[in-house]
Amino acid sequence: MISKLPLFIFLLVAVPNVMTVGMPGGLYPQDPNNPKFMKLAWKAAKYVDEESSSSYMMVPIKVTEAWSQVVGGINYYLVVLYGESTCEKDELAASGEPPANCQYRANGDRALYNVKVHTRPWQHYEHFAVKKIRDVGAEEEI
Repeated sequence: MISKLPLFIFLLVAVPNVMTVGMPGGLYPQDPNNPKFMKLAWKAAKYVDEESSSSYMMVPIKVTEAWSQVVGGINYYLVVLYGESTCEKDELAASGEPPANCQYRANGDRALYNVKVHTRPWQHYEHFAVKKIRDVGAEEEI
């Protein structure tokens, strides 16, 4: 007769590990300080500029919240604080990315944005959607 002890030990070890992975499609909190999220926030800046009425380019100051969701790729949901930069929108580089020397302009307008990024890394695909949440005052801590 085959002992059931190895199966019991396997289940004892495997089940908790499977449970920590989580359910596919669920939202999972991420560390907003991870540099990859700031990189995504910079890529989303051109879409924020399209929504912004400012004559200055908007640049990310801080990623305040981040979540991920595994779907037909990965969805990243970010809350990002953007602020006016020292560069005017007509200085936008041909690539559509803000020039590297565009820095946050102290006391410029600031706003929080929801940024959704759908990625399929194996296809080198990224789709961005941004929506303004609210304006943020100069003295307001985020």
